Amino acid sequence: MQDRLVSAIAHVQSPVRVVRKMLPLKMHPHAMPAALAYCCADAQGKGDEMAAALFAANPDDLTPEGCEKLAASVGCDLDRYRRDLPQAETRVAADMAEVRAAGIRSLPTLFIGGEQIVGAGKSTEELTALLDHAAARP
Repeated sequence: MQDRLVSAIAHVQSPVRVVRKMLPLKMHPHAMPAALAYCCADAQGKGDEMAAALFAANPDDLTPEGCEKLAASVGCDLDRYRRDLPQAETRVAADMAEVRAAGIRSLPTLFIGGEQIVGAGKSTEELTALLDHAAARP
């Protein structure tokens, strides 16, 4: 889904704002370190790069150490990355509460122009059309 969304955004002429909310699932043993890594990288302006790196990585490599290596690979300042971990934990907890309060139970879930899309079944073309439609709304 990540690749299709990135491709769809690249095809849209209007600006697109992507907001990622963290909902690390317990069934994925390394979901929390990955969520924390994303938040730490995002705090340094490297969120998109980290998201791409996390999605491309082998899930078994998303240990705290593996995530730190990814952070270095996308250009994060590792001292700051480590200092930002407590704030990342706070952000993840707030995101989890917000996602649950919104009634989201499945991942991925996207909101495009107020429309909720659940699952990874949309093609790049469908996502592009949804983004174009949302951009055309007043």
